[in-house]
Amino acid sequence: MNNKILRIILRQNKAHYRKEESVTNKMTYPLPPYSTIIGAIHNACGYTTYNPMDVSVQGKFESLNQEIYTDQAFLDNTMDDRGILVKLKNSDFINDGYHVVAKAVKSQGNSFRNGTTIDVIDKEELQRYRELLDIRDEFKEKSKEVKAIEKENKDNIKQLKQKFKEFDKNSKEYKEISDNISELKNKNKELKAKFEKDKEINCTIPLSKYFSLTKSVRRYEVLYGVKLVIHIDSDEDTLRDIYDNIYNLTSIGRSEDFVDIIDLRYVEVFDDRNNIKKLEDNKDLSYYVATKALEERVLRYKIAANSVDETYTRGTTYYLNKDYNINDKKRIFNKKRVSYISSYRIDNLKLEDSNVNYKRNEREDMYRIYLDEEGYLVNLM
Repeated sequence: MNNKILRIILRQNKAHYRKEESVTNKMTYPLPPYSTIIGAIHNACGYTTYNPMDVSVQGKFESLNQEIYTDQAFLDNTMDDRGILVKLKNSDFINDGYHVVAKAVKSQGNSFRNGTTIDVIDKEELQRYRELLDIRDEFKEKSKEVKAIEKENKDNIKQLKQKFKEFDKNSKEYKEISDNISELKNKNKELKAKFEKDKEINCTIPLSKYFSLTKSVRRYEVLYGVKLVIHIDSDEDTLRDIYDNIYNLTSIGRSEDFVDIIDLRYVEVFDDRNNIKKLEDNKDLSYYVATKALEERVLRYKIAANSVDETYTRGTTYYLNKDYNINDKKRIFNKKRVSYISSYRIDNLKLEDSNVNYKRNEREDMYRIYLDEEGYLVNLM
């Protein structure tokens, strides 16, 4: 670790740090995960490849509430009796590039094809959609005819194969039977290929541009009045890039979760309380701390505000994403086991023992606790 690391103090009027396992009603982490911070920093610096960095994050928020939003979802297939019938501008990409054709009026009993209880927005497109449905039905009937011909050819092939026994393999008759079998097989292949190509061009591709869109009311958990204290350790060039580009950092979380940079500076960090300028524990902040540090009982907290009794700190455990590797075109995240804590006092003796163990087995014990020169807890992950 460098003798000096970068500390960023910022505020957000509101923020949502989505828990990836929540889908319909989106829940938020109390502090941004490491990957969220690292991604925002990389975007601010214009990095297109990963620059390794370790991050410590702490902060607080004034309140938590829920905001309502309208969720739009495309169904897996086009439904005739519900939702909104739309035509995509590009069927290869499901996005907001669509044109509304018609809307179902009731929750059930509608029909775009028959015109039952629907609001027609684009009469011509709706007619084209109905024509494509008719063409699809025609191909379904034609498919039966193709399968019947294929079956007839397969039966003939089966009968011809039985005649092989009557002739010698080197005979003229045997060769004629073999040629007839090959001809029937080729007919089946050509018949099926032509049918599938006609169906794709005249039905599948045009119809794939139409989708059913549904809208529903969902909720976001949103934090208000957020303050974050972020420590970053990396190589000298990367820290300089972050320092020079910090005001390109416009948001953390969603794109609308704007940030206001309050303070940016290089700070020294220490193993203990010696030489720090402020001795208080900054207890108004909450932290992500390696769960291993809690298991080593490095941190304590008071049982009650006016009590002298203390117990070992506990917290809510999360497995947070940090960085990732690409495996089979999929992101495999490196997860960190951390605990979210809101009050602590550092046990200096335990801290010394913990840091000794860290030095002995650095690769396994990535849970070293530091303090910066103003007393902020630093636990780089």
